[in-house]
Amino acid sequence: MTCFLGVTTALAVISTVAAARLHSKLDRATCRLENTQVELETVRKELETATRRTEISTGQVARLIQLKTSLEKDIGDIRVAYNHARKGLKQDELRIAVGEDEGCRFGLVSGPPVPAIDARVAAVKSNVTPELVLLSVGSDDKVEKGFHFSIYRGTEFVGKVVVEKVLRDSCGCRVLFTSEGARILAGDSAATRLQ
Repeated sequence: MTCFLGVTTALAVISTVAAARLHSKLDRATCRLENTQVELETVRKELETATRRTEISTGQVARLIQLKTSLEKDIGDIRVAYNHARKGLKQDELRIAVGEDEGCRFGLVSGPPVPAIDARVAAVKSNVTPELVLLSVGSDDKVEKGFHFSIYRGTEFVGKVVVEKVLRDSCGCRVLFTSEGARILAGDSAATRLQ
């Protein structure tokens, strides 16, 4: 019987040790489970925050796209209005130039009457804005700063220039405007008024 008690005691000790080990493993697993649940809750909150931010960002992108479309339409409308006003201004400038060439005085420019002076376009500098024109007349021909010259090619009106710098035998002019699609070229005729 002593032997039986020894085996029983040994089994009880082994059982207790195994139970303690299992209990320890269970405690560690429970602790890991709790940590994992905390991490899972943190990840869930971060996901909810990221989802809200994504929804807000998507709404903002949609509003910005709408704003961009609206601004592009406004810019298009402004361009149309600008082109229309520019075309009207060119037509008005052309009418004024033709009227001035025919001797009409619109009272737009004060000062003494400009003498009739005929010239030729000697050169054109077109790589600047506005373009610059060199005429073949100067102070010897009674040209003064501020005189306006109409530029013609044959009988076609090309544009209008204003004298900016006067030399003895030539003058430098700034292009005021040209007829739609026209360009001033070397060799074109120039006159302060038609004769």
